[in-house]
Amino acid sequence: MAGGGAQLPRRQKSTARRLFESLQKAGYQGAYDSDQRWVKVWKVTIRPSLHKAFISLSFRPGEAYQFDWSSETVILGGITTAIKVAHFRLTYSRRSFVRAYPRETQEMVFAAHQDAFLALEGVPERGIYDNPNITLYFGSTHDQIPSNPVCITISQTFSATCYVSLLK
Repeated sequence: MAGGGAQLPRRQKSTARRLFESLQKAGYQGAYDSDQRWVKVWKVTIRPSLHKAFISLSFRPGEAYQFDWSSETVILGGITTAIKVAHFRLTYSRRSFVRAYPRETQEMVFAAHQDAFLALEGVPERGIYDNPNITLYFGSTHDQIPSNPVCITISQTFSATCYVSLLK
């Protein structure tokens, strides 16, 4: 129960009071202050270790790029318009390329990749995509399973392997 709901909104997270109430329902007959003392000790000794997770992301030059789309609203010629924006970022240098398109279609995905690779002066070894709908391979092993014709074409055209980003 302690630490439960770490991802929940603040009002729904576990508290000493909620812990005490659930313990009472389970038959606990101790006092609330005993529960508070335990929670206080838990926060000092156990909880800090839950927040020490760190994943170092380091890349070689030319190893990878990250790709994503965003939806934006702009004013073009006095008219409010929804557009899609392709975002590329080289993982080593953090150099970026951004291009806006009227829609997110297959042709625009290909055009975005071609334009980015021309502007960035090369094609990294692999692409990192956080959207499974645009990815070629699933999983974190080298057992690669083709899944999406769009990304297969990108891979064949640009000789870059696509991977799903499991980090968000």
